[in-house]
Amino acid sequence: MNVRVIGPQRHREYIAQPMPTGPFVDLPASGFVAAAWMVAKRDMAATLRSKSFVISSVVILLLLLVSFFVASLTGAAGQLRGTGPLPTIELATTPDLTGVVGAISSVKITQVENRGDAIGLVRSGRVEAAILAPSGPGGAFEIVGDESVPSRIESALTTTPKVTLLNPPRLEEMARYFLALAFGVVYMTMGLMFGQMIATNTVVEKQTRIVEILLAAVPARAMLAGKIVGGSILAVGDTVLIVGVCFLGMQMNGLSDLLTLLTAPMWWYVAFFIVGFVMYASTFTAAGALVSRIEDLGSAAMPIMLMVMAPYVLVMALNGSPVAMSVMSYVPFTAPVAMPIQMVVGEAGTVQALISLVILLGTAALIGLGATKIYTNSVLRTGSRIKLGQALSGRGTA
Repeated sequence: MNVRVIGPQRHREYIAQPMPTGPFVDLPASGFVAAAWMVAKRDMAATLRSKSFVISSVVILLLLLVSFFVASLTGAAGQLRGTGPLPTIELATTPDLTGVVGAISSVKITQVENRGDAIGLVRSGRVEAAILAPSGPGGAFEIVGDESVPSRIESALTTTPKVTLLNPPRLEEMARYFLALAFGVVYMTMGLMFGQMIATNTVVEKQTRIVEILLAAVPARAMLAGKIVGGSILAVGDTVLIVGVCFLGMQMNGLSDLLTLLTAPMWWYVAFFIVGFVMYASTFTAAGALVSRIEDLGSAAMPIMLMVMAPYVLVMALNGSPVAMSVMSYVPFTAPVAMPIQMVVGEAGTVQALISLVILLGTAALIGLGATKIYTNSVLRTGSRIKLGQALSGRGTA
């Protein structure tokens, strides 16, 4: 409040000032959860006000959208550029459907007596596909193929057909490679970008002594929890947006079958990402508490950065080894990337994913306890870099 002197008798009038508002001064906080959420809101607001963060996030999403859009146009253009005659497709069908199938251009029809004979021709490779009558009233035509069916046949029918593949193709090595690339790059990029942001904010607060003001209102553990929660919300939000854009891009390109195949693993990937990022966020915060200058942060955070990059490097290098991928699916530092890939290619199921996630949760909890000790013992210490052993034990950090 301000003081104003009135008249010759020097009366003092105390004028109350309005309390400041906003995420930074949303005080006092009652309870651990409220205090942690206050810190999280402050950190998120500061990050969202950063033009570099907003611009980089928007640019990444736009680049993804443009790449899928270009791929869609290129595929459509490739179909339109065909100037030669359509290749003849050999089809099997029953006599009652000869008129329907005969209306499709550039097809050679082989008549069979029943469904079993048609499937036998497809299995032997004598025809590319078989068109069968609906199984019941109001049903859809069925197209039976070996590993795929000609897309021209699907589009030529007046109703959407039911497609049955005798030998559904597994993902090829190139598709597996691109999955490893996509999962690994997103995990590494988000981990490094937001982890470095959390560590930098921690060092800046120490360097400017703001942390001393904050710790007068909230406990150190709530400060650490708030930073982890705020960074995790932003990182997971960015990741969900990227996954959503990828789903939209696959829909644009007519990859509905691949989209169905990836839906469950994608959600598992988000779950693994959340736990993995919380684990790394706690270590980045602890690394920031060990130093008092931005110049010293690189050496303190380098081991954590290598761990964040490890899933991408190892999965890309060992992607062709089923044994190595199985082992990495249960190692906490590589599981967030390896396990979703194993689920996509059918080499892991829900039970295996749950076991891997529990192992990751336990590791994250242990690392979080260690990071809490480091942060509480080091965040008020200024000067030279604090040794890790001192920070864990609390000796020499008072």
